Amino acid sequence: MFGEASLPGVDSGCFIHSPATAAEHFREYGSAPIDGEPIAPVFASDGGGHLFTIGASRQVWKSTDGLLI
Repeated sequence: MFGEASLPGVDSGCFIHSPATAAEHFREYGSAPIDGEPIAPVFASDGGGHLFTIGASRQVWKSTDGLLI
């Protein structure tokens, strides 16, 4: 298990947030609004402005424009 990862050399970058950062984002913005996913916290981002979230279904979602809608 790890706390966070920073891979800036992968594509436009890949940054897996620490649990504290993910929890702070969740407290500030809430769950990502994805149909069929009751709770979908943001856990990662890339250098291109995209966000990644994982839902209760264990599917990983990638935003298309920096906003998960």
